[in-house]
Amino acid sequence: MNIKLTRRDLIKKINLLKPLDKNVPIAIYGSGIFAQDLKDALDESGYDFRFFVNKDNFLKKLKISNSLKISEKIFLNYKEKIQLVIGVHNREVPISKLIKKFKKNIHIDIFYPQDIFHLVEEKMGWRYWLSSKDYLLKRENFTKFSKALSLLSDNLSRERLCSIYKYRLGLMNIYSNFMDKEKQYFNKISIPKRKNIIYCDIGAFDGDTISSALKNLFLREIYAFEPVSESFKSLIKKFKTENIRYNFLPLGVSNQYKKTSFSNSDLSSESARIEETGNDFINTISLDESFNIDFNFIKIDVEGFEKDVLLGAKKTIMRAKPVIAMSLYHNPYDLWELPILIKKILPEYKLYVRQHYFNTFDCVLYCIPR
Repeated sequence: MNIKLTRRDLIKKINLLKPLDKNVPIAIYGSGIFAQDLKDALDESGYDFRFFVNKDNFLKKLKISNSLKISEKIFLNYKEKIQLVIGVHNREVPISKLIKKFKKNIHIDIFYPQDIFHLVEEKMGWRYWLSSKDYLLKRENFTKFSKALSLLSDNLSRERLCSIYKYRLGLMNIYSNFMDKEKQYFNKISIPKRKNIIYCDIGAFDGDTISSALKNLFLREIYAFEPVSESFKSLIKKFKTENIRYNFLPLGVSNQYKKTSFSNSDLSSESARIEETGNDFINTISLDESFNIDFNFIKIDVEGFEKDVLLGAKKTIMRAKPVIAMSLYHNPYDLWELPILIKKILPEYKLYVRQHYFNTFDCVLYCIPR
């Protein structure tokens, strides 16, 4: 793969892509929350929405008029000109696999979420890594992306970052099928050779990653932070019988101690998130303020606030030089901001990128001390 990208070439290729046409009816593939929110946003923007498309068992759960939904089987033979906008935005199934069957129908023009998000971004708000192509190709952002690319320590990581970037620009749709074979977080890149590891899990959820750490690392102690009360209860219950020293705190982690607005529509949700318009409040603390511990391994997955975690952990990182495995997909700018920041904090880190689920979800930045 050619990993040399130029902004001019990317803009030329994007200008050749077909735009969404207000004069042609729209169908949305999917029937979940993202698809329904997308329908509302397109309606408000003046587009001609006709119906949702999905398998029958999914459409049955969608409590709307039957005239607004159509099964995959029927839609495969649709005879009128129509635009199919993909209303699926998650890690579970590659989009290109979902829609392969529709490409044979000459009446259907297909658009991925990243192809049309600029039209509805203001109405839909944060949706993980989705952003306008103009934002990704803004001169200062492209410059930072190029810098981040140069900071990575192997060609495979550079290929990953370039592929992710091109996919999100709508220039490499087939990449939705890809994910790395390595285990997420604990693999040949990240597992330290030493024993007696002090492990820290920031954004521990219900302890799923801690369970994996116990299987893959020689642990001496576990420290974990989880602000969602239901998840924290599950975390305590799961490990109370483990014969290992652990310290779990019902707190979020940020760059300082503060009370923070928090959005959590589902008490057990993996996507609970710090944001100004949240429906709840949590207390956060910085890692530097919490434990004076020389961690050997830190995992960070905090739904888009990884940068704040790093800013509040500078002293710990500089002193302990831990392996860090950090989510790189929650915000569009994470692709460049996080590699640049971690190198600024500790220049000796070697940086690697791997992607562990489909549609560029669950890409992880591995920071390995020399």
